[in-house]
Parts: sequence; structure tokens; C-alpha cells
Amino acid sequence: MEGRDPPGILLVMADLNGRDEGRLLRWLFTRHLPGALAAGGIQAACFYKNAGRPGDTPISYLFIYEVGGEPINERLAQVEQFFRFQLHLPSAPPLDIRHLAPYHRAGPPCATTGKSSEVRALCAAFIDAPNAAQESGLDRWCDQVLLPQVPSGGRRLAAYRFRNLRPDGQPARHLVLCETALDITSPARPQRSASQERQECFSESFRIVLQELFVPLRAGS
Repeated sequence: MEGRDPPGILLVMADLNGRDEGRLLRWLFTRHLPGALAAGGIQAACFYKNAGRPGDTPISYLFIYEVGGEPINERLAQVEQFFRFQLHLPSAPPLDIRHLAPYHRAGPPCATTGKSSEVRALCAAFIDAPNAAQESGLDRWCDQVLLPQVPSGGRRLAAYRFRNLRPDGQPARHLVLCETALDITSPARPQRSASQERQECFSESFRIVLQELFVPLRAGS
């Protein structure tokens, strides 16, 4: 979110049929994004590509639409409707939508330092908890397990928490997004072995559905 703290987000997880990323970039930044901002409801949008090895990642692209206004649930529904409409336009690239879900802010940012820096990587963690009582430890899990895994080099920016508004909770009921200003140059996935012991103490409270590292897609990239 690059320092912003929206009350809600529409999260889109997608693959690209045909692998024509150039067409995707042209659509995102010359057609889709200007139209989305002009339609209202969307305050900003960030687009990401998985930083993992090709062919070894469960999801290729992550789109985050920051939504404001009240009531936020209705605003999110309008933005979702707009996005689905855009996908059926002739200019739209052949995206394979894996998940499309509205999320509501679940508290202030977990950590913030140096918000003015450019976001160069995003760690997205999708988490399920069996019941509300066990969700109370999520803040500790973020601080003790997730944040140490995020590449920072002293340049971690912020971590945000969201709760899924879908009745089925797909792809996960909780979402934590961690931004960093560290330039990710290696295609390998981030190492997680250092926090395995800390993770084990939370294994009965949480289930990590998916955790991946993404890098921003920018116009002309």
C-alpha cells in the first residue's frame, strides 16, 4: 500500500494465459487503471508479480485495489463488479482469475518505518484460524514469525492486516501484507528455516494457506 492504510481492499490473484506480460502491462496502466480510478471507489491500486522461480509458484500475479468510502462493504462490492466487467472487454488480457476477494482492515499497521521509501517487494501471507478465540494471537504471530521472514536489510516499511468478508473465507480468512524497500534480486524464494521453531508454537492456532513474495509491476517494466 506504499504507506497508505485503506479501510478495505479488493484482492485479485491471477495467472496469465499466453504469457504475454507486455499486453498485461499495457492494459493495466493505459486502460484499466485510469478507468478504475475514474469510476470512483478505488483510491489506488498496486500490481505485483510473484518473485519465485517460474513454474514453481502457485500464483503468478497479485492485484490490490485500495477502496474507501462508506459503507465499505458496498464500496467493495461495487469495485468487484467493475473489475469483473473490465475483464470482459475486448482489450482485456486473458487472465485466469484464481481468487477475487474483498478484505476489510483488521487493525492498524503492525509495523512502520520509513514510509517514504519505495516499496520493492511484498510478502503476502494468507492465514486461517479455527475460531475467534485463537485469532487473538495473530499480532504476536506477525511480530515473532512473519516479520522476521520478510527481507528488510533495515528497510522494512509496513505490515498490514485484513479480514476476509466472504462467507466461505476463500482463499483465507486473514491476510497480512508486509512491504519492504529491499531490492529483491534473487529468483529463489525467501528462506524460512530460521523461524521454524517459532512457527511451531503457533501451529495449533493458525494454518498458513499460502505465503509468497512479490515484486511490483510498474508501467514500462
